[in-house]
Amino acid sequence: MITESDKNEYDALECKNITLEDFVRQRTEAAIEDAMHEANYKRVVKQSPKKCINNVLSLLDSRHGSVRRTIVIDGANVMHCGSPHTDHRKGAIQQNIPDVAALFSLIRYFVVRDFDVLTVISRKYAKPGATTFKRAIDELVENNLCIVIPSSYLDDTVALEFAAQLNGVVLTSDLYRDHSNMNNRSRRVVEKHRLNIGWEIINDESRNMRLKNPEMDYQASKRFSFRHDDGAEMCQNDVIQRLHVVPDQLQYMISNERYLIHKPTDYKRRTVALLNKLITQGVSEIPENVRGILETDVHKPRVSNKSINVEPAEIVCRPFDDQEVYIDALEYQNNNDDGDW
Repeated sequence: MITESDKNEYDALECKNITLEDFVRQRTEAAIEDAMHEANYKRVVKQSPKKCINNVLSLLDSRHGSVRRTIVIDGANVMHCGSPHTDHRKGAIQQNIPDVAALFSLIRYFVVRDFDVLTVISRKYAKPGATTFKRAIDELVENNLCIVIPSSYLDDTVALEFAAQLNGVVLTSDLYRDHSNMNNRSRRVVEKHRLNIGWEIINDESRNMRLKNPEMDYQASKRFSFRHDDGAEMCQNDVIQRLHVVPDQLQYMISNERYLIHKPTDYKRRTVALLNKLITQGVSEIPENVRGILETDVHKPRVSNKSINVEPAEIVCRPFDDQEVYIDALEYQNNNDDGDW
């Protein structure tokens, strides 16, 4: 049955390359699929008695006209610092195997609270065996939740530039001291567009659980919190002010336009459903993937002069829904890899 609301939403479409009947049918099918993913999330991911993942009870800003800033996640930093999986293989460069579940926890936390979220990672983290859940990285990329940066560029530099241009906030445990010391502009970007994330080891019984709150937050293997640069935990009001912008602040219009274009309701529904699906699948797949990684030798790359011909400014300015060049380049280099990790 087609309702008046269905007709209004169909009329609001900018490009009507679909009939009203097909529009309603596809939306109904999507709603059924989303409900299935939520049901599986509740069934597979055990509920924790805890109601809060950290000391911040709410991210709602009561200031008049405030707008949420775009969240830019330093993917490599989050996956390394949030990982409990020690890489004890001979020749391992990193202490931990990057854990995609930590990414799930952070992305979902902000999406369910109506934030626009983007993760930035280097190409090497999209390769087989580089993380605990390669297939999930692929789906995040395909759904425009993750930007893959060619290895010839620093992913944290691109993350900071994204945040600067979108008036967003980079979530990371990295203090970016090297960037702060480069020049005055870089120092200002780090000061105004970075939010420090701390990670705390939790006991095995509390890992991979959904919290007992309306958002059903996912807690992976470590608990994250918002920290000052000296390590002290931030109070709720400080976190809220860092994550929002009000009309009398510079770059307010940038955040406001981004938020309006972003269409948070549809984005939230689709993204939460995707994350529920990936988290559910990861409960069983991630432990198997970790065992497989630990049974293989450490990758020893050869020196290569190959590079992807993309300028830094082009990476930053490229629309989020146009990643074919990166995916194509990634597939090519995975099949012809003699380059760096």
